[in-house]
Amino acid sequence: MSHLRGALDLGTNSIQLLVARETEDGWHPVQEWAAVTRLGEDVQRTGVLLPAAVERTLAHVAHFFAEARARFPGLMGAAAGTSALRDARNRDVFVAACEARFGFVPRVFGGREEAETTFLGVAGGAPPGQPLLTLDVGGGSTEVSAGRPGQCAFAESLDLGCVRFGEQFGLFGASSQEDRAVAREAAREVLVPVLTAALDRVVPEDVQVRVSGGTATTLAAAVLALTAYDYTRVEGWETTTVEVNRWAERLASMTVSERASLPCVDEGRALVLPAGLLVLHEALDCLGADRLRVTTRGLRAGMLVRLSQGTLPESWQL
Repeated sequence: MSHLRGALDLGTNSIQLLVARETEDGWHPVQEWAAVTRLGEDVQRTGVLLPAAVERTLAHVAHFFAEARARFPGLMGAAAGTSALRDARNRDVFVAACEARFGFVPRVFGGREEAETTFLGVAGGAPPGQPLLTLDVGGGSTEVSAGRPGQCAFAESLDLGCVRFGEQFGLFGASSQEDRAVAREAAREVLVPVLTAALDRVVPEDVQVRVSGGTATTLAAAVLALTAYDYTRVEGWETTTVEVNRWAERLASMTVSERASLPCVDEGRALVLPAGLLVLHEALDCLGADRLRVTTRGLRAGMLVRLSQGTLPESWQL
């Protein structure tokens, strides 16, 4: 148990608890729980967390902890919130509820800290010296970072998440070409200056684009037609920018229930996947990247690295 640690990611669209084992060559997943709770539902419009969204999220945290306690008694770990908790004026309500129910106070990552932590996780699976540009399309934000393993040279967070963007441009249901064109242009206006700055920190000819987050891993699982999500199949999966756009357009013309009938696409993810893929495609297109590699290593893996380094404190024990 001494080499096991947990990372609880309280995201805008989904939450995950990763349990992993530390070895000489890094962290290796042992068990992961995930659920779409939409903690950030309507935060873009109202600026506050909805009571129902808070309760859904807390109920799943309780379930995750009960499952983990049964299998890994005494497990210790860290908890962190991202875009929804950064933005919500009433985030203290959620933080206080976590402390009252579970005895921990989640760290609320600033945007740059989230991007840097994500880079740590992604870079942990890359060869030494490999120039990387990483993208993580989340529920409320998209993290962009660049550098090499052991050296994050650029990190920025953008308000371009699949929940936020889907709500703003009406992309949850079947959307029109006109609505998507407006959304694409809005995404590019935000992406271009940041991606240009990121590329200034690496050698563009040698850089490898790695993409983490639920948008990318769900796409990989769906294209692979997995009957159940399998991170060993998703890790390292490669595709083209053209294929990402093809899937973005295909899913955008479908209803939520039609998307939810696809392999490994549950209803919560089906709602936001077209918006996430639209943002991802525009980022890749702005970079001039024709290929990407999907990785299951992202924020939670980075949190575990930081636990090892002592730069992120443990906040809970089962």
